[in-house]
Amino acid sequence: METLLLYFGKVILCSGVMFLYYQLSLKDKTFHHYNRFYLLSAILISLLLPLVKIEDFTIEVSNELYVLLGKIQNFNTQKT
Repeated sequence: METLLLYFGKVILCSGVMFLYYQLSLKDKTFHHYNRFYLLSAILISLLLPLVKIEDFTIEVSNELYVLLGKIQNFNTQKT
């Protein structure tokens, strides 16, 4: 149930952003075919965009790098 509410919240947010762009820039234009295409595609984008999963970018570091950094730090402290 919570996932459905979260989905609807994302859909409403996407629809609001797309409609705000329409109101600010396309409302008074005379390109009616483009406006119609934009409004229809905005509906589809608003419904499909919340379904896209974006993973966080993570970098995997091996343990060998930590050992090397430790050796470098020990070398620097022994020199001084």
